[in-house]
Formats: sequence, C-alpha cells, structure tokens
Amino acid sequence: MKFAKERNEIIEKRKAVYRLDMPIVVLILLAGFSQTYVPFMTPILVVTAFIIFYRKLHSAAHSPCPKCLQPFGSKSKYVISVGKDNCQNCGLSLYESE
Repeated sequence: MKFAKERNEIIEKRKAVYRLDMPIVVLILLAGFSQTYVPFMTPILVVTAFIIFYRKLHSAAHSPCPKCLQPFGSKSKYVISVGKDNCQNCGLSLYESE
C-alpha cells in the first residue's frame, strides 16, 4: 500500500489531538483549585490549556499530504477541526487501499 506509513502518522496525529495530555489535565485541575484560593488565575490557566490543545489541533490539520505535500486537513490559518478523511488538494484518502 502506497503512503501507508505517512497515512498512519496522520491518523495517529489526529487521534492525539483529542487525548488528554498531562499538561492539559494539570492546568484544568489547577484552574479548579484556583477558583477558591486565587480566582484571578483561573482564566489564565484555562486559556493556557486551550492554547496547548489548539496548537495540537493546528499541527494535525496542517500535516503534509504524502502525495502532494500540501496541508492534508486545512490550509486555513485558523482551523476548527482536523479536516476530512481525504486530502483537500489531491483527494488522497486516509483509509484507501491501493
């Protein structure tokens, strides 16, 4: 199967976006505790957790297509998802067997 390794890397990167990482979990827990003791820190911690998540999302959406080397999921500067299962440029499918 052509591009199998690269396709699997894109799939794993997309799955990793929605996994809870230790820094995000720690920031969310600290934000919960800071509501009681240091309330002004809560928004800072929550925004920091969101930034970490969004950087993972942005990286996964801009993974290069193994066929055309363009961003697989989105060319947009501001992404809201990892994209579809086909390359937006050349149409290469993540789950297609060749």
